[in-house]
Amino acid sequence: MNLARCLRLYPHDDNQGGFFCAVFEKTETIGRGGTVLDTKYDKDAWEDKSVRQKPVIDELMEFASWYENKLEKSYEEKGTPMEERE
Repeated sequence: MNLARCLRLYPHDDNQGGFFCAVFEKTETIGRGGTVLDTKYDKDAWEDKSVRQKPVIDELMEFASWYENKLEKSYEEKGTPMEERE
């Protein structure tokens, strides 16, 4: 175990027996129930049931919005009349 950033202090003046101080770096966000909230999509949510990613409905809404914008742009570029657009 790497303890390079850990320090044991001896409080000789108070005779408390000493204690440890350490610096920790947060690497993941843990949600309710011990789930890992993976916002970068670098974990396998299919294999590890504790990994939670963005809700599917949010992802589908983003895709639908993107698709509608691209479709509208395509209609405008091709000059498709309004009554022929779906």
